[in-house]
Amino acid sequence: MRPRLFLWLDPAIVGRVSWLRLAGKQAVPGSALQQGSLAEAARQAAGCEVVVLVPSADVMLLRAMVPTRQRQQMLKAIPYVVEDQLASDVEQMHFAIGERGDDGAVAVAAVARHKMQLWRTMLEEAGIPATSLIPDVLMLPQREGRWSVFVGRELALVRTGAASGFAADVGTLPQLLDAARAEHKTQSPGLLVIGSPSPELLQVLGQHAGNKGLETMDLAQALAEMVLAFDKRAVIDLCQGEHSNQRSIGRWVKAWMLPLTLGGLVLLLACSTLIADYLRLQKTAASQAAHITALYRQAFPEARNVPNPSAQMKQQLTALKAGARGAGDQRFLELLAMMAKGVAQSPGITLQRVSFRDGRMDLTLTVAGLERLEQFRQLVLAQGSVEVNVESATARGSEVEARLVLRKRP
Repeated sequence: MRPRLFLWLDPAIVGRVSWLRLAGKQAVPGSALQQGSLAEAARQAAGCEVVVLVPSADVMLLRAMVPTRQRQQMLKAIPYVVEDQLASDVEQMHFAIGERGDDGAVAVAAVARHKMQLWRTMLEEAGIPATSLIPDVLMLPQREGRWSVFVGRELALVRTGAASGFAADVGTLPQLLDAARAEHKTQSPGLLVIGSPSPELLQVLGQHAGNKGLETMDLAQALAEMVLAFDKRAVIDLCQGEHSNQRSIGRWVKAWMLPLTLGGLVLLLACSTLIADYLRLQKTAASQAAHITALYRQAFPEARNVPNPSAQMKQQLTALKAGARGAGDQRFLELLAMMAKGVAQSPGITLQRVSFRDGRMDLTLTVAGLERLEQFRQLVLAQGSVEVNVESATARGSEVEARLVLRKRP
């Protein structure tokens, strides 16, 4: 079970909050309640189910008789059922519903759309993923036959039932209690007073308590009871309709769809470029390997199996050096190595014939133009003390057949 973070929005100062983090059913000391900014609360919200308690002064808790029992149909019908009880246009209000009571009436919460949007935006910008938005009056502890009254410095909260209650200025609390009793058509209920009201107010509240009288509870005890006994199914969660968490996810997906699509296309283009480069290099490597194999077969025509021409060429040269006799053989091997390196580094050259006599190596080559021939000549010369003379160069279509002589310098 995830830890649960209860977050109270201050009704007087936007951005100031109080919070309490609860893991399991552990006891909650009064000192566990912390206060600070939304940014500070966000650090505590990581990995938690976040229950946000919004000011009840901004929420109207009503009851309505709705014939249908389908939840979506009720949400559509509620605005017109309670329209006469609202001072604002129903089009400007957001509605949420709770459970149906024994009398058949459905609990309803109404809040201005701009307030809901303000709370949502404020929480999202702070990085707080709100699981629920609950009117704070519905968090007050309940006692059978009693109304729960929280008395703050300027504001009071009164919970009159499982999903009913109101907020009031402390100065007008007695008068509003009388009005609420008349609305509920009930005899004077007992009162559970939470907090630290003045002795004068406590005396006045005692006069409004019914036969069960007045019971008091300190804030620390009430806080522990509130969070430990919290049951989201028994209250009204404002995250319904257009503000349901599923719709919020949908809005997030819609907002990020274009950037994610563009990012995917950029990634696909980059991958396509890499694949194209890989295939091109693979083709080049295969062409070079075939060229090297052809050179090896020209130098050693008796060879049948050539799995690794570079390594086999080294082995053959080593064997030739080991079996060489006299300075002539040594010159042949040196000139052969120079010639082979020049051919390997000069694409477009085909070796037709090689002969060696009296320190002189005669080559017959087919090259793709005189420029390639000169490139081959320079590559051989760059390897050291060797002379390279072009004895003839005859054009044959798009190619040139050339005869060259290589000699070691004295």
